[in-house]
Amino acid sequence: MNTDGKLDRDFIAKFTRRAIVLAVATLVAVAVIVGLLIGGDLLGFLGLIVAVPVTAIVQAFVKEILEGYRASALHSGAMEVSS
Repeated sequence: MNTDGKLDRDFIAKFTRRAIVLAVATLVAVAVIVGLLIGGDLLGFLGLIVAVPVTAIVQAFVKEILEGYRASALHSGAMEVSS
């Protein structure tokens, strides 16, 4: 194994960790509480353990969908919607 492969993995791991930390740090407190309540109700203790990561993933998906919609022609009114 060469050192280039190790450097590439270290570089990717560094930015992956940073992205995960930023995603978790920007979680809305209400979303975490609701996620904990739902996770605990559905899966008990295991649900409480996985609730915060799942909440972070769901929040990231919702954020991406909203950003895509806001950047679209449909949001700006430039596109006509046929009925």
